[in-house]
Amino acid sequence: MGGWGFLLRDDQGRVVSSGAVREDFLLDAFQAELLGCLAGLQVVVKLGITRITLEVDGTLVKEAIETKAYRLAFVGVITEIKQIISANLSSCIVSVCKHDSNRLTHALAAFGCNPASYCLIV
Repeated sequence: MGGWGFLLRDDQGRVVSSGAVREDFLLDAFQAELLGCLAGLQVVVKLGITRITLEVDGTLVKEAIETKAYRLAFVGVITEIKQIISANLSSCIVSVCKHDSNRLTHALAAFGCNPASYCLIV
């Protein structure tokens, strides 16, 4: 069991949307990070945003999105992330951000782990 979260900010750093979900069956942090990216991208598309910087925690997630190195790992999630990016975004820069600059997203993921909360997307 675990949780994941995402946070969308505008170009001024203001929060536009956020979400956190508890998952009963997560294999590892890599899978949780991918699910958070997917959920965030789905909200980006709903909001009509076409240019983003996708900040991720780890280089593995960045590599999974940008290369074919992880094509057999969580293939459905990675494929869907890549499809959303190619079909809906005119610009998507994927960058790895330091753990300290991602505190709010980690707090959302911790909230998602709480058994009392199943899903929160604002």
